[in-house]
Amino acid sequence: RWTVIAIFQRNCTTGLLQSVRWLQIFTMIASIIIVVYRTLRHLSRTIFDCVTIWFIKTLFFIACLYSSGLGFTQIAQVIVRSIASNPCDAQIPKGICLFRMAAASITPSFVFIHSCITIQQALATFRYSIRIQKDVARLAIFITICYAIIFGAISFGNENLTGKTQCCTSFNPNSEFFIIFNLNFLMAVDVINSIFALLLLRYNKITLMKKRMMFDIKRTFHRVQNLNAMEQFFPMICIHTILHFIDFCLYSYSYYFRPNFTQAQFTILYTSVNVMPYYCLFGPLVFLIMTKLDRFRRRDHVQHLIAPMQHDTAQD
Repeated sequence: RWTVIAIFQRNCTTGLLQSVRWLQIFTMIASIIIVVYRTLRHLSRTIFDCVTIWFIKTLFFIACLYSSGLGFTQIAQVIVRSIASNPCDAQIPKGICLFRMAAASITPSFVFIHSCITIQQALATFRYSIRIQKDVARLAIFITICYAIIFGAISFGNENLTGKTQCCTSFNPNSEFFIIFNLNFLMAVDVINSIFALLLLRYNKITLMKKRMMFDIKRTFHRVQNLNAMEQFFPMICIHTILHFIDFCLYSYSYYFRPNFTQAQFTILYTSVNVMPYYCLFGPLVFLIMTKLDRFRRRDHVQHLIAPMQHDTAQD
């Protein structure tokens, strides 16, 4: 009887794990398609300034790298599980886990790039020159790359890549203190950035309403351009903060209550708590929708401006 129960539990566990993997695979494929489509078809049609476009391309590039690294690992595990006669034989070479480690290493970059975008919008709000904005952008991107490299080196530098494993995780027990510190640090930065972005958005709306009658057309255009970028980025920042908070809570729960789970249960839980693939899908998708809506709104506004002129011309 207990043997039958054990086999049943093992099959349910394996089936649930495979379902989570398939869901993440489809999510990451969809995110890559949306990012590529958004970059090639719509990025050039926006009114974003050049510095903002730098950050958009960097953010989308990071999303593609993350989705590709994690997706490749998940596909390898699904293929091995499909051809294995026994779940215990479904093991992949640990060298493939390098792609999973690379994806985990660049996860902090999402928080840093969102913060960089907010800083750049603050510089544009308070009328810093485009040269200063470009210099700050280059420095911010350089710091982001360095942090990702340092985080990956400390977290996975002593990882053993010989042999085979059933599951690639992004948690190394030998570096758990640094990983937990990084988790709390990034969560704090993400929340502060969201609050600051909200206050900056509100400030720009109030400023534009107060100074909309100014005859400085160039300055008014820059205000509208900056506010337009904030309105389209802010939903993306909110989605990341919400998903990051969920990831933070589930990650902390799985870490502190790990003794209460079996190895199979912990593997499923640890695989399921990774919600960043869904940000890579829904973040660019919402951003694409916002930019399309903005294009429609600007087109309607121009048509409303032209219509009276056409009417007057027809009467003349």
